[in-house]
Amino acid sequence: MTFNLSGGADFPYPAPVLFRAAIEGVRSAKEFTLVAVDHQTGTLRAKTGLNLRTLGERVVVRAVDVAPGRSHLAVASELVGFVGVLLAQSRHRANIDRTIHATSDYLRWYGDAWTAELGGTSVPAESVPPPGVPAGWYPDPSGVPAQRYWDGSVWTHHTAPRP
Repeated sequence: MTFNLSGGADFPYPAPVLFRAAIEGVRSAKEFTLVAVDHQTGTLRAKTGLNLRTLGERVVVRAVDVAPGRSHLAVASELVGFVGVLLAQSRHRANIDRTIHATSDYLRWYGDAWTAELGGTSVPAESVPPPGVPAGWYPDPSGVPAQRYWDGSVWTHHTAPRP
């Protein structure tokens, strides 16, 4: 039996930065083994180990630009094994969530520095609030489900979960 599920998330970083974070995130996740990395297409492949319920799971991750300074992380999980559909959906969702969270962690730590290396900015200029908006936490202008800190003149790299 083969069961597929896909998901993803948008991030306020260019695709090369998002791809770099995805590689590091997958490498650091103990559940995955990195199988292949294709920098040309921004695609990586990973797998999980064998266990009593499955013949293993394969995960494909791709980072694509969707606008200047913004990209989308697409994650597809394929399960091959002997499990029921509900368990398969749960395992796939866990694979996708682990991949997105691990990528987000690396972006939080290194995203701005990696973006600067490319000569870009991590938050699009059109997302700047109007003059007079006081410093504080606001919904992330990139659409990511988080808050970003506005220091009164620029968005910072500091993010926090939405309340």
